[in-house]
Amino acid sequence: YQGINCIPVSGLVGVMFNVVFHTFEWRSLKLMLLAALPLSMREKFFSDSRSRQKIRRADALVILVVTLVTLFTDLATAVAVGMVLACFM
Repeated sequence: YQGINCIPVSGLVGVMFNVVFHTFEWRSLKLMLLAALPLSMREKFFSDSRSRQKIRRADALVILVVTLVTLFTDLATAVAVGMVLACFM
């Protein structure tokens, strides 16, 4: 594809960043925080209905591990590690 070589890499990075920014579910960061906090702190800092919304700590750990493995290796390895880790939880 000769046309791809004409597009500057910085332009592609900008498009990729924009896609990631708009497709990421930012509410999931709050759910991860709620999963890490003990119940007493959740009730103290968040409203009652919001403090009950959380994911399991094991699921939060799998998400965190997959994210870190993706940053340091590639996505295929991260998915494999996440599947193996989730099987043991």
